[in-house]
Amino acid sequence: MAIYHYSAKVIGRSTGRSVTAAAAYRAGVDIYDSTTGLDHKYSRRGGIIESEIITPEDAPDWATDRAKLWNTVEAKETRKDAQLAREVEVSLPHELSHEQRRALLASFAQDRYVSKGMIADISYHAPGKGGDDRNYHAHILLTLRPINDHGEFANKNREWNHKHHLVQDREAWAAALNQALERVGSQDRVDSRSFEERGMPQKPTKHLGPDATEMERRGEATRIGDENRQAEYWNRDLAELEQQEKIIDLAIEREKRRIAQEQTRKAALAQKAKEEPLRKKTQRFQTDHMVPTLQAERENALHLKHLDERRALEAQIDQRRAEMEATGTAFYDKAGTQNALTQAQEDLRKAQTLMGRLSGREQEASARVEALRLNLEDIERRQAERQGFFDRNAQEQLAALEQRQQAERQPPPPPSHDHERESEDFREYTPDSPAPRAVNDNDRSQDRGSEPNQGPSLDR
Repeated sequence: MAIYHYSAKVIGRSTGRSVTAAAAYRAGVDIYDSTTGLDHKYSRRGGIIESEIITPEDAPDWATDRAKLWNTVEAKETRKDAQLAREVEVSLPHELSHEQRRALLASFAQDRYVSKGMIADISYHAPGKGGDDRNYHAHILLTLRPINDHGEFANKNREWNHKHHLVQDREAWAAALNQALERVGSQDRVDSRSFEERGMPQKPTKHLGPDATEMERRGEATRIGDENRQAEYWNRDLAELEQQEKIIDLAIEREKRRIAQEQTRKAALAQKAKEEPLRKKTQRFQTDHMVPTLQAERENALHLKHLDERRALEAQIDQRRAEMEATGTAFYDKAGTQNALTQAQEDLRKAQTLMGRLSGREQEASARVEALRLNLEDIERRQAERQGFFDRNAQEQLAALEQRQQAERQPPPPPSHDHERESEDFREYTPDSPAPRAVNDNDRSQDRGSEPNQGPSLDR
């Protein structure tokens, strides 16, 4: 959970404070106060992550030297109750890295303070030992006088002390924090307004400060610590009550939804029960008047479909027959064999002479004629067998098509008016009523069987 903290106070001599001591303590460095002669040594102090000074563009070089800067401020103020600097303390999101926190605060200080002429001395602190490990925070010491054209502190700018600037700075810091949290994907958000301003019953806690924090760590109770503990107890009890209220409200909302759904269901059942006679009457009318017309249309469409299927199959058979005859002619070459037989018979006729018989040409011609005749008979036999096999396959295809079409022409079973008994029970529900029987649509389906055999293929 992101934490919002923004506090501003003035460091003044009226409370016995020194700005050189404050700067040395917050930055964890050693600073000699040339006004009082005191040497403030805090270089061994732990918990300081980093410190930096941001100055306006026209500021002199000595403004970036922490010791010179705050000694100059001490020297400029002569009154014993003088206001020396303004301190702003802010909490930094633990969801960010140090580089992201540093960039966030430096940009904020430049926009809200330095751009107006202030010098900002920023010290980044880590969470203290034994405290909340999310307590990353920073201290900003701001000068109360602008730098003039001579590189010296001018008169104090009283406009910087107006309360509306503090309100605007608090709002701007909350907006900057929320933007940074959104950039890193965090859903947490902060608000600069108090619980009271937001109309919330929670009680705020107060900042302990270094002295009270040290006493609390030693186990000594402090007034602010006791008040914070009471506020934490109050807020914890309030959070538990709010959680219980949310649980109760959620249960009430669920019960309301359940009652509304039950009322809707009962109303739907009553409406269906009211519409049941009309539905039955409509179904009977459709059965008695519309079914015959639809049956005739179905038979006509089925007849046209069957004609198209038979024509397509006959066209396929004719195409395959032509392809078979073409391949048979090319493979068996019946015409060539017939021509060779005719030529052989002519040669036999010429050889039937005395010289032909004596030379043996008549015998050779006769043997060739016989061989060619047998070959021609074999070709005709094979072609006849191939044709017969093709015709049988074609007849089987046509018979299988006719068988399937005959099955499709069978009229469907007449609809029954008793199917209402198998539908959902629309009786009015009561706690003692038996649960309605669940209907399985698969129970109503009929086993139509597999498709009939389409017959042998024509590609044998």
